[in-house]
Amino acid sequence: MADREFKTQLGTRTNTSGGLAVIHELFNENQRNVTDAKMVIVITDGKPNSDKEATIPNADALKADGVKIMAIGVGDDIRRDNLEDIASEPYERYVFTTEDFEDLIARTEDMVQTACRNVEYLSCPEQESNDRIVDAQHAAIEKAIASLLETNEVLTELDERCNVDPCPSCFTRNDEFRSCYKAVPAAVDWPEADRLCAVLYGARLASVNTAEEHHYIKNQTFSSEDATSAGITKWWVSGNDLANHGTLMWAGDGHSVNLTVTGDHAHHCVLMDGTNHLNLVRVACGASHGFVCEKNY
Repeated sequence: MADREFKTQLGTRTNTSGGLAVIHELFNENQRNVTDAKMVIVITDGKPNSDKEATIPNADALKADGVKIMAIGVGDDIRRDNLEDIASEPYERYVFTTEDFEDLIARTEDMVQTACRNVEYLSCPEQESNDRIVDAQHAAIEKAIASLLETNEVLTELDERCNVDPCPSCFTRNDEFRSCYKAVPAAVDWPEADRLCAVLYGARLASVNTAEEHHYIKNQTFSSEDATSAGITKWWVSGNDLANHGTLMWAGDGHSVNLTVTGDHAHHCVLMDGTNHLNLVRVACGASHGFVCEKNY
């Protein structure tokens, strides 16, 4: 801590203003280094009653010169607002009250620790303090930048994951239907076609729920060279009434078949007939045809 000067005035009056004035003179006479800590601890057991009008101005003069004032009131005849009039802010660090001098002695260590913490803070040279502030600001900025870079990496990774093509190789993708389609030119029966879609591609036979989807499959799926060069003209889709004869369902998604399906009701599986504009037709499930797989995403 800084050097301490002691000034004792005995008497029955509380001349707080006089004590502050004397301390101010001592600081000025010593011409202390501007980087040294300057702190005054005022201990009083009464209200200022001698030259009391000068108490606050004398305290303000000290504080204007960079002196920190800790005010300690002892006894019942103390008003906290009188202590706050002369003490530095924040008051929770610079204003104390005690019941009596025994209580003051018991709490001395806590007050000394508080005073020393305040002095330690004050004793830092201004430039050093500024440097610490700048260093702290730079550290905070660097931490923020690092956090932003880390966040950007995470977002980039998520974006890359989101933009990975959800369709297997050679499938055509339609974001409107959120589905991928592939015409497979291998002649198999309906049950085998559904099995191969699952085994080879993690898909199912296609479900043709709307006229728009039917139009898309007819115009996009069969444009691939392998589909047109194999000589296959009929393609299994997932429509069937194997579970409930007379009620066609799309096995791929469990929806009812709402589009027009021609053919003999004695047959239970549906295909797209290339000899009839790829319209939907009922045929025997054991016949061998190509098939269209669909994978949803």
